[in-house]
Amino acid sequence: MVDLCLLTRWSGLAGIMLAGLIHPVFNFDAAAESLAAGVKEDPAYSLVVAAEDTRLALKTYDHETFMELLSHNPGVVDYLYPNGFTLLEEAAYVGNLPAVEALLLRGVDPDFGRFRPLSLALPGLAMDLRVPAQSPVTRGTFYRIIIVLLEAGADYRFLEGLETAFMGEPWSFVEGLVMDVCDPKHYSVDHLAVFREADIHFRLERKFLRNMKKIRALAKIGLANPACVAYFDSRIIPLEKT
Repeated sequence: MVDLCLLTRWSGLAGIMLAGLIHPVFNFDAAAESLAAGVKEDPAYSLVVAAEDTRLALKTYDHETFMELLSHNPGVVDYLYPNGFTLLEEAAYVGNLPAVEALLLRGVDPDFGRFRPLSLALPGLAMDLRVPAQSPVTRGTFYRIIIVLLEAGADYRFLEGLETAFMGEPWSFVEGLVMDVCDPKHYSVDHLAVFREADIHFRLERKFLRNMKKIRALAKIGLANPACVAYFDSRIIPLEKT
């Protein structure tokens, strides 16, 4: 029997799981205007100001300004913002794929940050709360960010932001990903195709495999897309104890 309490637990998993850390509604136009003056080159330009301007360029998807600021102020990659995020976490959270790729190319650890970029890239059911309507970001963008982070070696054994176990079991990022991509409310063959093209496999401990069995049960009663769940199930390799 499926524990339907899962619906309550999952209803805000990726979008609301960081209660208190969700950014307020972002004023896209006002932020873009504030960048119009260009990049500061004053020697007194502090790391704090540079970090905030770099984040502003990131959140307005102004990649040219973002790269210029990053080039002039490489130390911003290690800066910890007041909300607890690193620059890579910020990029993953707002769905800025070019920024994520640029930071990884600069050698930033794909797991760098307290909340983990991989966990923050899960779009969940509250994507609109963190992505302005004028942005070019779609749910598929977040999934591509996840692929990029995974290919860079991000650790998928952890899912930060949730204290509660998954239906009585501890869970990894993989179960959160499956529940997100396969959610009937927004499932799309195009979204699944992103993962099919990447052909990524997951090696998981057996304690996490029990979760997949429960997700398969959810698929049988229409709470997850069966074909989607079957695909991810085929990508999981049991990790034997050594």
